[in-house]
Amino acid sequence: MSAVDCRALYFTAPGKIEIREEPPPSPGEGELILQSCLQGISPGTERLMFTGNFPRGMQSDPAIDGFSGSFDYPFRYGYINVAVDDTGRRFFAFRDHVTRFTARPEELIPLPDSMDNETALLIPHTETALSIVHDLNPHLGDRVLVSGAGIVGTLTAELLDRYQGCKVSVVDPLPDKASFFDTERIAFFTDTGRYPDMETLTQRWMLRQLRRVFRAVSTQLDSKAAWLQPAGSATGRSD
Repeated sequence: MSAVDCRALYFTAPGKIEIREEPPPSPGEGELILQSCLQGISPGTERLMFTGNFPRGMQSDPAIDGFSGSFDYPFRYGYINVAVDDTGRRFFAFRDHVTRFTARPEELIPLPDSMDNETALLIPHTETALSIVHDLNPHLGDRVLVSGAGIVGTLTAELLDRYQGCKVSVVDPLPDKASFFDTERIAFFTDTGRYPDMETLTQRWMLRQLRRVFRAVSTQLDSKAAWLQPAGSATGRSD
């Protein structure tokens, strides 16, 4: 393939894909033209696209640059693309499986020299893991159980352990995935029934939530009671 050739992957029917020749992209004002170096495949959403398990005509995600239209065969899909511009600068792009494309600089994530292309493929999964940790809002010393040691589950467990100071355990039915973790820091189990104190941990979590609600309600009641209290009643005075 020459430097100006462009090829793209299309989902054409359930269980079928095609690699098609495309016209070379022409950059608009302020756009860069990029050559793909390495691409990743999402084992979740792309599997659904490949097997056809999605609503026909569903609109693509407008939050992801480069996507437009609806999911009607044939269509292009993907969002893990490491590319290089004509000066040799490397970027991560939320773009589909295409060898050449254009993008505005603000749509790209510049990659440092210390990050190789393979590691850069994990950027969208790390973003998802960070969102999970943010939504979970754990506290120092919390005990957290991660169900599933896929890419996102593994990254989430590592973030919780390294940066949140949590006691993390991971459950996955495949024992080989234990090698993903330093089991001195993160406990790994292959059977949820063998996880220690599962019921106790759930009860403790529920009790903590109830205590928080109780404290919040008590504070509100005390505040209202103080506001409604007649002047001088606190000292036992009466008219």
